Amino acid sequence: MSVPSADAAQPAPGGGVSVPSAGAAQPAPGGGVSTAVAGSRTGALEPAAAEPGGLASTPLERLREAGWELPPLPTPKGLYVPARRHGDLLHLSAHGPFGPDGEFTHRGVVGEELTLEEGRAAAAATVLSLLASAAGALGGLSAISSTLRMTGYVNAAAGFEDHAKVLDGASEVLDAAFGPDARPARSVVGVASLPFGLPIVIEATFVIGADDG
Repeated sequence: MSVPSADAAQPAPGGGVSVPSAGAAQPAPGGGVSTAVAGSRTGALEPAAAEPGGLASTPLERLREAGWELPPLPTPKGLYVPARRHGDLLHLSAHGPFGPDGEFTHRGVVGEELTLEEGRAAAAATVLSLLASAAGALGGLSAISSTLRMTGYVNAAAGFEDHAKVLDGASEVLDAAFGPDARPARSVVGVASLPFGLPIVIEATFVIGADDG
């Protein structure tokens, strides 16, 4: 997992740690969480090239059209990497919800300190952080054809049952970037706590190039 601070190391559900500093990306439950710092470069590297008729032609442009911006790249602090490519798959360590300033956008327990809608907003911020790391690893988002799988870990109150609705906040961002046909297989689980009091962390695997599945 990653946290926003130039010298505060980050733990993650699997033991990793990350911190926000210029130029890197973030993991989590399998090895770390992610964050970023103001002033570091973002993961958005692809140029804005609109198709004839004004339609957005790249995932980054489609995100912007929907009102989303990628946060700065996070930097890991720990014995893990935020992204690992294997053939035509890009595996992303778990990330947390980071905003444009590299700070956590949300903290707290969904169903207690945070409402369902705030949990959904945290999920959206988290998947944007994942996409920033993916863009940093690939030089943009255009090489990604779909999301193969996504797993969300929600810091939820006892008795909370809307974990899937929380993770829908992340799925809506992916739909904006890649379209509904590129939706992932996904899982979401409730947990008793997460590093730094985060409400959610998400890990994902993206397909690079043609999706032959």
